[in-house]
Amino acid sequence: MRLLDARKLELVDVRDDDIPRYAILSHTWGDDEVTLQEMRRMESKIPQALNKQKQQIADKRGFAKIKSAAAMAVRRGLNFLWVDTCCIDKMSSSELSEAINSMYLWYKQAAECYAILSDVDPAALDNWKRPNSQLRLSRWFTRGWTLQELIAPSQLYFFAADWSLLGQKQSPKSFTQVLSEITGIEIEVLNGRVDPAQLSVATRMKWAASRQTTRLEDTAYCLMGLFQVNMPLLYGEGHRAFARLQEEIIQRTDDQSLFAWSSSSSSSGPSAADDDLDDPDALCGLLAARPVEFQDAGGMQPLPPLPVYASAPSTMTNLGLPVQLYLRPIQDHEGVPMEEDYYAILDCVVRVGGSYLCLAIPLRRLSMDQFARLRNRSHKFLAPIQSELQSESQGYRTLTSAKIPFTIISLRSACHPPTQCRPRTFPYPPYPLHPLGLLTQADRPPTRQRAHATNSSMPSRPVDGTLTR
Repeated sequence: MRLLDARKLELVDVRDDDIPRYAILSHTWGDDEVTLQEMRRMESKIPQALNKQKQQIADKRGFAKIKSAAAMAVRRGLNFLWVDTCCIDKMSSSELSEAINSMYLWYKQAAECYAILSDVDPAALDNWKRPNSQLRLSRWFTRGWTLQELIAPSQLYFFAADWSLLGQKQSPKSFTQVLSEITGIEIEVLNGRVDPAQLSVATRMKWAASRQTTRLEDTAYCLMGLFQVNMPLLYGEGHRAFARLQEEIIQRTDDQSLFAWSSSSSSSGPSAADDDLDDPDALCGLLAARPVEFQDAGGMQPLPPLPVYASAPSTMTNLGLPVQLYLRPIQDHEGVPMEEDYYAILDCVVRVGGSYLCLAIPLRRLSMDQFARLRNRSHKFLAPIQSELQSESQGYRTLTSAKIPFTIISLRSACHPPTQCRPRTFPYPPYPLHPLGLLTQADRPPTRQRAHATNSSMPSRPVDGTLTR
């Protein structure tokens, strides 16, 4: 770990088994930050005269911020300071990866954390109790990285732009209440009475739903510490980073609230296109595309699974994600079970009115044991599972959630009346295609219909077939 000597403003390397008490800075980055290389150029030159190059560094707002934080640490009896802009060599990919994987721990171990809100007027001028106060509108509460910087430290002080004290995370109680209202984080978490690890995965994901990062991959990397996950950084992987994060979370917990997300009009990205949101047959994977899809997932509490089935591990494979879920056939408007569509009743509950209900997500069977999720824009709640309800038609099943996106063939049949039919989807491959994109008669998979559509006659081959991506 590398620290900054708060008195000399010099960088010091310390051993992991001999780390002194230190303060840590939490802030939002601007365009005038000081790097490690620039900080090294400034060593041993303060308050001596500076040449032109060093003067340009000293004139940066980022350098003034570091000096003010160091002075605050010294006044409070701390001789060392950690600042992410100048204590990490970002030219080294290995050091950057190690730092990001360790950052939550570093903030947690800090004696004190100083959050500087550069867009908030002095405490004497801004009444943070007002609904439209600058504190409530501060950019600090919208950034992804500051989420862990809010939760991890035990002693967190908030300062206005002039370094006047606004309040502390735990006190006064009215200030903690305002922080909870701004961030959606429970007061018991902010005041340290509840460890975030005790809360459901969905609850913690919800905290990040409205936060943004400059780099797309950082929406996942900034959450690693909150979920006690470590993984390599692969900048350039895009949305795949958030999928990897969820796969790592699955390795460490059986909390099914990880699947308690829903699509919404505010979602965007490759798996939440506007056309898919309006298509009742749109398929997606079991994992969310981004944190914003957890914005309605608060209040989830994980349940232990029923002791009536053998547990099985979940690890992503080339075929998809194998999981154990309680499946119940979805019924049509006439109460007839549908052959391919199921509700997966998750082992987590949420209080709805005066009752505790389980979240149910819609799935569609693609093959014998492979399923895809039907994209849902709202949550469906069902009564908690009872062990005596298990039968051949419903119960815990081991299934594989298909990897999404995948190429599908949409078969539009000529059923009459049309209301009894809908486009059917089959995974592609393995079914061979006609050169024009149609399934050949010999290799056509068996037609699957709703259980109640017995009077409908399916054609011997699809009227038309479309190959989509």
